[in-house]
Amino acid sequence: MLFKAKNHTLPLGSRTYVMSVINLTPDSFYEGSRYTGSQAVDAAVEAVKNGADILDLGAQSTAPHSTPVTAEEELERLIEPLRAIRKAVSVPISVDTFFPQVAAAALENGADIINDVSTTSADEFAALAARHGAGWIAMPNIPTEFLRI
Repeated sequence: MLFKAKNHTLPLGSRTYVMSVINLTPDSFYEGSRYTGSQAVDAAVEAVKNGADILDLGAQSTAPHSTPVTAEEELERLIEPLRAIRKAVSVPISVDTFFPQVAAAALENGADIINDVSTTSADEFAALAARHGAGWIAMPNIPTEFLRI
């Protein structure tokens, strides 16, 4: 089985792929993965140098109790670092988002994979992935009230 993401094809089942997370938000899960501007590009290049097969960019935190941002704010955090990272590395880039309009802009600016954390817009995300020949990952963001930790 193959996972296709624009110009990238990843054979599934033959090996484990390493995805490095580059958070472009101030309130992500792990403080050590939060980057802005040129720091994000440096972190991406370093991650690939250290063996990352895929980069995952996030400009909206999915951490429990984080404050949601609008699609516009997410785009402001995402697009310039995405463009710069795309120029600096050749591995597939995934962008996690709740918003189809952010996914569309990301795919137009160098992303290869939609990491759909919405669980509410599957038809729109599927259509975007098909139109762009992108990969699509559906990753539900479970509200904390349903988690029993």
